[in-house]
Amino acid sequence: MNQMKNNLRIAGTEYVGEHVFVNGRSVPIYEIHTVHGLNQIIGYAKFNNNNYGNVFYRGECKLHQSLIPSLFRGCKHTGEKTKRLNSLIHLIHADDRLEHDLKLMDASPDKQEIKIEGMLQHYGVPTRYIDVVDNHWVALWMGLHKMQGLKNIGKYYHYGKRELPLSEMLCGNMADTDTLYQYILLIAVPDERVNNADGIEIMDGMIVVDLRKALPSIFLRPHAQHGLVLRNRGGDSNNVDFYDVSNNVVGVLKIRIDRTDEWLGNGQLLTQDNLFPSPGYDYGYDLLLSRDDIFAQTEFEITRYN
Repeated sequence: MNQMKNNLRIAGTEYVGEHVFVNGRSVPIYEIHTVHGLNQIIGYAKFNNNNYGNVFYRGECKLHQSLIPSLFRGCKHTGEKTKRLNSLIHLIHADDRLEHDLKLMDASPDKQEIKIEGMLQHYGVPTRYIDVVDNHWVALWMGLHKMQGLKNIGKYYHYGKRELPLSEMLCGNMADTDTLYQYILLIAVPDERVNNADGIEIMDGMIVVDLRKALPSIFLRPHAQHGLVLRNRGGDSNNVDFYDVSNNVVGVLKIRIDRTDEWLGNGQLLTQDNLFPSPGYDYGYDLLLSRDDIFAQTEFEITRYN
């Protein structure tokens, strides 16, 4: 893969430093000032990696030291949590309704489990996968909004839009802090040009799943979000660090949140209602929520949005 250089001369962008992951990988950070600069620098990253594969996007509210799947955060070893996850996958596989609606019978046995785990990841269950998208508008939205928990009947979440702190605006103190910025990680992913008409590409070192191809459209959320998931495979899979995909990050884009808000505007396509459709529209989501008994057996749960 080809990492972005720190001396690019792209109008509307500015090199502002390096982000160093805990594994020692250092990647350039570019602050983005214009939509044209945003489009061009993303185009640069994709063109520069066209012989390697694809470049996908991950929107973040702040930068992290690693890119480890949520299932393993705070752990040193993967064994126990992987065992619980596999139990859930097998329970879903054994459910006749879920097997039918996921169209598992159309896939080979190894890909059946991949489809289930990828679906779980996108509906909020911690898995071995990382969420990415191939639409940078969606990545911008994810960095502009922050998931917040609400307690009512059960536990629900919603995405609240981040705004510039009023105190800092009034005082003219626009310090360089995470409260003012969002980030997009540019993640290069190999493409071995194998037959992946079903959206599942299994390579020596990685699995990439395009959920729009892998899942029927009754599972609406991944189709609305242009959603994909990916994870490392092979090697020492009992070591949490093995699942860190930060080695595939080729650059970081940094954007002030008031700029992003202006660029995205108020269109219905970029709202929580569209990107996280309610069970009334997302039949797959409704089906998963109706299977609480399955999830309770392994202490996992589907994330609920109000």
